[in-house]
Amino acid sequence: DHDMDAIEADYRASLEEVLPLGWTLAGDSLIAPVTSAHLTEDETEGLRDAVEAIDFWSIVERRQR
Repeated sequence: DHDMDAIEADYRASLEEVLPLGWTLAGDSLIAPVTSAHLTEDETEGLRDAVEAIDFWSIVERRQR
């Protein structure tokens, strides 16, 4: 059994820690400092790297009841 609220909060906090400078997680939206409607390749790569850096399963293990 897992504490899903705690897992979500921990994952969200982890994501906020690794987002590139200027990026913000607001509700279910990710706000990035872009000047066009589409992310550049570098911006996309930065976001992917940030998300992949989070060890989701260690968060789940910490939050087992």
